[in-house]
Amino acid sequence: MDPAVLEEIEKLCDTADQECDDSAFLVFDIGDTVERVKQWRLAMPRVDPYYAIKCNSDPVLLRTLDALNVGFDCASKAEMDTVIKLGVSPDRILYANTCKGISHIRHASHLDIRLMTFDSEEELIKIKQFFPTAKLLIRLRIKVSNPQILMNDATGCEEREVPLLLESALIHNLTVVGISFHIGSVIQDPNDFKAAIEMCRRVIEIADSKGIIMDKLDIGGGFPGSKSSQDLFTNTAAAINQAIDLYFPPDEQFQIIGEPGRYIVTTAFTLCANIIGKKERFVENNVEIMYIINEGVYGLFVHSNLHGDEKRPVPKPLSTGFDIKPSSVWGQSFEPVDLIVERCMIPELKVGDWLLMEEMGAYTTSCATTFSGFAKTEVKYLISEETISYLEKFPVGCELSRILKLEVKLMESSKTNCEECPVKLD
Repeated sequence: MDPAVLEEIEKLCDTADQECDDSAFLVFDIGDTVERVKQWRLAMPRVDPYYAIKCNSDPVLLRTLDALNVGFDCASKAEMDTVIKLGVSPDRILYANTCKGISHIRHASHLDIRLMTFDSEEELIKIKQFFPTAKLLIRLRIKVSNPQILMNDATGCEEREVPLLLESALIHNLTVVGISFHIGSVIQDPNDFKAAIEMCRRVIEIADSKGIIMDKLDIGGGFPGSKSSQDLFTNTAAAINQAIDLYFPPDEQFQIIGEPGRYIVTTAFTLCANIIGKKERFVENNVEIMYIINEGVYGLFVHSNLHGDEKRPVPKPLSTGFDIKPSSVWGQSFEPVDLIVERCMIPELKVGDWLLMEEMGAYTTSCATTFSGFAKTEVKYLISEETISYLEKFPVGCELSRILKLEVKLMESSKTNCEECPVKLD
């Protein structure tokens, strides 16, 4: 973690202690997300990022991405409304849902969000009836090596289905402008992208044979976000660049779209949870300390609980100590499934101490519930003067930075700004 960010987190925890407030909170380092967008554009200059809102819909995050001219991947009426209210142009929005409710299709038509995906005859019939001027991407089903979370069982058409679906689109007088695929959540083998992009080239040739002119390729998401996976991201970006230059050379003027979620937000959010309980128990004849924190698998950890193969955050105590003991971390619901970290080695802590968990940006706030009446964890924001200056280079960023300067408290020691809710977006 950036030492300046850690220093500000320590101050926030100290302030909470002074105010006798033990509520858990998330800290969003806006500069981290800005850097991730920069890195994306350097790594894959031909691939336009369309952020997957379902990953994290924090309003300050979305406003920041809008300021950076990032596009948005939406899946529902609510998500479309969210970005439209930010002032995002409809042509920067992809309605990436292959099975859309009729009311949602009509809503997209009302908002003039034309770019959307399909993978079946039934979807084409709905679109023909309720949004005949939509611009369509045919979603392909891709075979992948070993995704962390498989996306292809429920969505996408087989390559052999493409000719009939394209013919159906022609019969319905619908406009198919490109191809879409999603390899799954958190790619393990960069070559999966190569194979998928090669398949897309074959689909382009099928479309050409039917007189359908395509100019868009959506390579979906699956990009890793953790710090430990940066080599994997670099290798994946290299594989994608090589494949699109080979199969979709620049002179063909295809718009290439990617749908990053985890990559943009994972490392930008840190959880600060308070230890509200402590017990000892025997595990295989050894004493283990159970810590109970004011978060859990019905809150920010609900997604990682559903997908047990996900990497869990490593707890980091703010307090320092030398008495390292085997420990486990549990949530506040006292449900038997509310186990956050099964085993870790950390200094012994006491009730009231703070426990940090980094890399809490992806599928946390967007999935959290209020089970048993526990409120959703609030977000506090950090931004450096350097990040504000960078945002001012963008037209929308000028307005955002102006609001931040007016409404965010300046932290003199590290020149970092912090407040619980600095931006009014409504």
